[in-house]
Amino acid sequence: QVPNTTRRLQVGSSLVFRRVDPHHDAGLYTCIAANLSSGFSLASRTATMDVHWLSEAAEVVLQSPQTVAEVKEGDNVTLKCHVEGSEDIRVEWFRNDERVSKSERVLPRGKRLHV
Repeated sequence: QVPNTTRRLQVGSSLVFRRVDPHHDAGLYTCIAANLSSGFSLASRTATMDVHWLSEAAEVVLQSPQTVAEVKEGDNVTLKCHVEGSEDIRVEWFRNDERVSKSERVLPRGKRLHV
C-alpha cells in the first residue's frame, strides 16, 4: 500500500502526486479494488511510472585549462556544460544569444565546447 504523504495522496480511486520526485515516486504501481461485502478483490495490471527530469540548473565550467588565469590569447580552451537528467540530454552552445556552429576554431561536441 502506498502511504499518503503531503506530496502523494489517494483521493477516491485516484492516486494524486504533487511535485513528483524521481527518487521517491518512480516505480511499479498496481491498484486493487475490493468489494467489502463479498471480500472479492481484483488487481489491475502493473503500470510503470518513469519520471523524466532535468536538473534545475546547468553550469558551464572551464575544463581546460583549469583556471581562467591560465587562459592566454591563442590558447585552446574547452568548456563543459555540467547538467544532469534522467535521459540523454541534448546540449546546444550559444555565444551572445547566437547558436555556436562548427568552424575551424570552434568545435561543439555535446556537453563540451572546444575553442
